[in-house]
Amino acid sequence: MNAKHMEHVEFESERLLLEVGKQIRNSRDELGLSQRELSALSEVSKSFIQEIECGSANPTWDSLVRVCKELNISLAECVIKAWTSLHGSLSTERSRKVAAIATLIEDLSASKSGNSSRTSASKRKREAT
Repeated sequence: MNAKHMEHVEFESERLLLEVGKQIRNSRDELGLSQRELSALSEVSKSFIQEIECGSANPTWDSLVRVCKELNISLAECVIKAWTSLHGSLSTERSRKVAAIATLIEDLSASKSGNSSRTSASKRKREAT
């Protein structure tokens, strides 16, 4: 790849991360969770949650999976919403590919942390109220 193409890829990656952060913030707000509460539930620091939401962080897949799980959204849903917000619709085929890759990432993250069947803490919190 040439330098100009790499710059474009970097720019698009940064835009997508910013939009993923917006999707996370919107989902958190819809659930009525503070950043502090999401931090405690997902075991991701509050400052890192802030950085993700502002688009200034470069989170690991594992961090994103944990945050999305506590927001009761899949990683695929979060990424697809972010992409469509930036670029409009995503073809059915590309949506399936994103979902397949995100599911693989979620499965790897769950097996790494040993909590594949764990109910999200935010879901348990809402069910208790």
